Amino acid sequence: MVDFFSLFYLKFMKDKKYLDEDYWTTNLQSGQMNAWRGYSFEQVCLYHIRQIKQALGISGISSSVYSWRSKTAEPGAQIDLVIDRRDDTVNLCEMKYSNQEYTITKNYDMELRQKRSAFYEETKTRKALHNTFVTTYGLAHNAYWGNIQSEVTMNDLFE
Repeated sequence: MVDFFSLFYLKFMKDKKYLDEDYWTTNLQSGQMNAWRGYSFEQVCLYHIRQIKQALGISGISSSVYSWRSKTAEPGAQIDLVIDRRDDTVNLCEMKYSNQEYTITKNYDMELRQKRSAFYEETKTRKALHNTFVTTYGLAHNAYWGNIQSEVTMNDLFE
């Protein structure tokens, strides 16, 4: 079990003796805080895999769950969560924190395609690959949204 408050304390509070009264409001949108939000959201998702599978409608299907990092692809590829299902389907899950609907850009769409291709080539899987997003508020419906087979929101994690 992980204590998320302790992780936060060790990262932001420990050894910080002189924080002024405006520290949190002036640093709320800093790169360090945004990175922390993304990391924290990913950790919460990993502690709610059962709920993710339930939201996807696959809770009754036997599966292996792991993260994946390419060994040979250039540029390298990493997938936050792989749900390798017994029904010959693999969910390639990206976990993204955003304070609004997450928007997939043209460049990010190309990155997703590269990750999927690297996974396919390196694992030699013959299973169907489904791009899946786990986000705080869902995906914005734009030109690149259609390449995603399923999405899970923060609300699904706490049902």
